[in-house]
Amino acid sequence: MKGFDRVRDHVADNREDILKIKVNIARIQDELEAMSRKLERFLEKQGEKGESAEDGVESEVVPDDERRHIYD
Repeated sequence: MKGFDRVRDHVADNREDILKIKVNIARIQDELEAMSRKLERFLEKQGEKGESAEDGVESEVVPDDERRHIYD
């Protein structure tokens, strides 16, 4: 019986781990959707200003420390 109980405990632990992974995936999906909405609004604002790569405006290389605020 002890061996069977250990197997049952491992199965229960694995199920808990799977549920945690599912929750993490759902959180990541929510974050991606939120970031997608932010990006869409950002691009819309850029379009309103008339700034685009098609207008002949070349983009500058932006250091990572300055770019970081976009992702927060």
